[in-house]
Amino acid sequence: MEPSEEPSAAPTDPPLVPFGFGATDPVTGLRAEMLQVGQWTATFQPSYQVTLTWNTPTSADTVVRVEGVTMCYGNPKSNGKPCVTPTTDIAARDIVLITHGHASDRTLHWTWPAWEDIGQAIAEDSKGEYFAVIVRFTTGSSTTTVVLDASQTCTGGCTY
Repeated sequence: MEPSEEPSAAPTDPPLVPFGFGATDPVTGLRAEMLQVGQWTATFQPSYQVTLTWNTPTSADTVVRVEGVTMCYGNPKSNGKPCVTPTTDIAARDIVLITHGHASDRTLHWTWPAWEDIGQAIAEDSKGEYFAVIVRFTTGSSTTTVVLDASQTCTGGCTY
């Protein structure tokens, strides 16, 4: 079964609370590590190599999708609230596929250009800015979504 390129907008299981790059999700063992490759110079922009690993699920029938959320769903008049929460209903138009594979691989890799001041977003690449990164494990019609990381609402001047 080849991974689908179409995002599924509504998970069947509620997503977990964001846990962030470098931390481990206690349910799946999901962990994302980011390594900067190269140093900033006047003529060179380094990159971030991201490695995502997990303990479960491990079935070859399970498709793993890493997706970026291109919009902050938090209240724009608030400060310090997550842009994506466990109950956020994310529109398909606001989801960008970053990478995908099968759960039996137990690892995925991708590279992002390094960034400095990108405002409220937590990551960016040529496809856009991401206010959250989610990971979906899909087996048949069942999907479990983990919110890997999410930015917070900010009424002005916030940077990450």
